[in-house]
Amino acid sequence: MRHGEAEAYTTHTYDAERCLTQYGREQVLLVAQQLSDEIDTLLSSPYVRARQTAQIVEQAINYKKDIVFSELLTPDQPVDKTLEWVLSLDWSSALLATHQPLAGELISLLSGDSVFNVPTAGLAELSGMIEVGCAQLRWV
Repeated sequence: MRHGEAEAYTTHTYDAERCLTQYGREQVLLVAQQLSDEIDTLLSSPYVRARQTAQIVEQAINYKKDIVFSELLTPDQPVDKTLEWVLSLDWSSALLATHQPLAGELISLLSGDSVFNVPTAGLAELSGMIEVGCAQLRWV
């Protein structure tokens, strides 16, 4: 899942500190309310807007574990290192709160489809064998 709409980047704000706008919070909540409470792992970039996205999802699905934050989910991380880390974790249904271009690159790599531009609060479900080129993209 890509984070919701965030505040505009200005010269007075570090990118990592940008918060969700009110509209961004509403976007995420709308998507989160459609999620299953079967998500057993919630991973997030430590950037504020992604953390806020993960926290909205956490409340919407009544998630009881700790959210796992990792720099490997920040915008410009190498997709191969991020994927290696995600696949090394023990989960059966995970949600990643992350950014573009990483979200689109992960979807593309796992599904074998063309690179996706994931919109704000966009969510993709990948199923089947979660390996490079093997996952089935069920919806975006």
